[in-house]
Amino acid sequence: MNRLTLHGALASMFFAATLGAQLLPGQELRTQVSADTGTAAEGFEDGSADASERSVAGRMMLGFVGGLPVGFFATSAVAFNPGSIAGVGLGLSIIGATWKLGDAEPRPHSNRRRGESYNRAYSEIYQERLLERRKQAGILGGLAGGVSGLGLLVLLLSQLP
Repeated sequence: MNRLTLHGALASMFFAATLGAQLLPGQELRTQVSADTGTAAEGFEDGSADASERSVAGRMMLGFVGGLPVGFFATSAVAFNPGSIAGVGLGLSIIGATWKLGDAEPRPHSNRRRGESYNRAYSEIYQERLLERRKQAGILGGLAGGVSGLGLLVLLLSQLP
């Protein structure tokens, strides 16, 4: 088959496909809607797994920083010392901010075409699971910081004559 015949055959297939794709008068364009291929249970499972992969180490470190003044000033705050109460309050507010601040929306993922029930379940469990993990990390970091702050106080007091 020579080149000219090949080009002619390709051109006629192109024009036939183009003409066949045109709408006739009175005809409507129908688009094919993708079926709901993902169930809510699959969305919950995938959303929980994706939220578990997100790192919360920064939240734990922030909780640790907030826990230091709590542990350090807790003993004198019991005596209603205003400076110590402010230090404890600041530390507790930092710990509380570790899980409440920031966006917990799911990152864009490739499963958006799986259907509305899948996407809704995915988003709900993702946000719930990520906020739960952030809260646990903030509290655990705050406890570690509190113990460290209390240890620092004991160390400083042991150095007094």
